[in-house]
Amino acid sequence: LAPLFRVLFNSAWAMGLWSYHQAHWCDPGAVPDRWHRFVRAAGDTLPIAPARPAWQPGQATLCKKCQAPRPERAHHCVLCGMCVLRMDHHCPW
Repeated sequence: LAPLFRVLFNSAWAMGLWSYHQAHWCDPGAVPDRWHRFVRAAGDTLPIAPARPAWQPGQATLCKKCQAPRPERAHHCVLCGMCVLRMDHHCPW
């Protein structure tokens, strides 16, 4: 029973470590250029909501750090120094 437990435990640990490294080292996805072109084309007609901790579906928000509009679900990454689309790239869980 002990060897089986060791194999299962070490397999789960290795998969967890692999998943962590995959999430940490993958490209977080910067806000695409087409979004910036859309914002410039829309000009003042694009409604930009103030940034709040709660999710604001379908609304562009203004990044407090970059002072630039960002699409919904984008967040400013302090480590990368830019707004990213997938904030889980530095999350260990």
